[in-house]
Amino acid sequence: MTLKLLLREMVEKQGAVGASFLLTVISVVASLAISATIHTMTVGWSAPWRPGEIWIPILAPLLVAPPASYFSFRVLEQLFESEAAKEKLLIELQNALDDVHKLSGLLPICASCKDIKTERGDWQSIESYVTQHSEADFSHGLCPKCARNLYPSQFHKIEKS
Repeated sequence: MTLKLLLREMVEKQGAVGASFLLTVISVVASLAISATIHTMTVGWSAPWRPGEIWIPILAPLLVAPPASYFSFRVLEQLFESEAAKEKLLIELQNALDDVHKLSGLLPICASCKDIKTERGDWQSIESYVTQHSEADFSHGLCPKCARNLYPSQFHKIEKS
């Protein structure tokens, strides 16, 4: 696993606070290990430790690591969140683009009956063509103008009263 994936997984699972706590613990342990190695190389294995040799390796990472790692991991966390938001937006945009392309371009339509000429060359009602090429469904009714023209006797009675 690469360092980038390891950091990503750690930040996604632990969050910025948890990741910085883990890094602080690792820093203290590493600092103590380095100090012990230096102590052993310089004064020997059995020589006693002076107070500064033990407290500095503990306090230095405790003072430096938490704020530095928290801000670093917080930036990574925000970066990962923005990447996820970008991916979600790209999917939504692709879906929207797919919807836009369902019915586009010029449709050859009969000026009289309003049937549509299909890609195969046959003629199809506008309702069935739109239903097949989109997610739209039709509900039929009559506008007031057509209702008046088709049923003048009904409207004539209403207008007299």
